[in-house]
Amino acid sequence: MRSARLFLLFLLIAILFSALPVLCFAQNGDSLKVSLNPLKGHVYPVFTLTFSHDGNLLASGSTDGDIRIWDIQTGELKKSLTGHTTRVMSILFNYDGKTLFSTSDDGTVILWEINP
Repeated sequence: MRSARLFLLFLLIAILFSALPVLCFAQNGDSLKVSLNPLKGHVYPVFTLTFSHDGNLLASGSTDGDIRIWDIQTGELKKSLTGHTTRVMSILFNYDGKTLFSTSDDGTVILWEINP
């Protein structure tokens, strides 16, 4: 549990300050692969993060209303979502991994079809 918290801390720092690397973990059976991947894409600070249920995707929501979806194993930006006009307050993957819910300070709730 402690390593998961440290991972999330590194990830949050890396997103907020895109020059820092992100530790990415991929488990295959008993082996664990650790790599450093920068997550570059947000211009404004990130306010919220969430992982997909399978742990393969990370969604980040920023104060400018943008959402980014990342492949957590490679650090690749998979999709950029725009639609909110103010800070993204919360984001949540649906269990199927194909849709994402987001809420914003602008009073909107959006259901995104992401089809990773």
